[in-house]
Amino acid sequence: MDFEDKYSKEKRFALVIGSLYAAAGFVQFVLGTGLAGCLAYLGHPGEALQNALFGLANALFIPPDILGGLLLLVVGATFLSGAKELRTGIPEGVAYVYVGTLLSLTFAIVYLLTMSGNALEAFVLGCEDFEDWTFLSDMRPAIYLAVLALPAYLSRKTRFSPGGTPAE
Repeated sequence: MDFEDKYSKEKRFALVIGSLYAAAGFVQFVLGTGLAGCLAYLGHPGEALQNALFGLANALFIPPDILGGLLLLVVGATFLSGAKELRTGIPEGVAYVYVGTLLSLTFAIVYLLTMSGNALEAFVLGCEDFEDWTFLSDMRPAIYLAVLALPAYLSRKTRFSPGGTPAE
């Protein structure tokens, strides 16, 4: 079995999910910095682009958050680095895919714990600050993008454990 056949799934997976993370991170970062608001000064084309960007962000639950955008960009860059190394024939690129998968799942867990804490404050404690809170209020791209990474983790979970079987 040659190198191309052996790592083709990992390479495609890393390329697709890395691109999705990078795109979501870029949109979240641009919205957080306020650069999207500057597009209106370009005239009609800039205004249409700004409306499209805000519409995309609302549809995909992408909040304006600089640090969250940088986080998504780091995870995306990790996956894309793995895809690049696998494309050039370096088998260690699969480690980037594994680390990207673990990063994506870790950050999704952090966001889910934050969502759980906010749910407790809204529904159990009945805080006024969380009066209109819903689960979609805390939905982030890191949560639903990690759902795409979860099957990759589950299919290779023995390789993620210290006593797991090495890659063949």
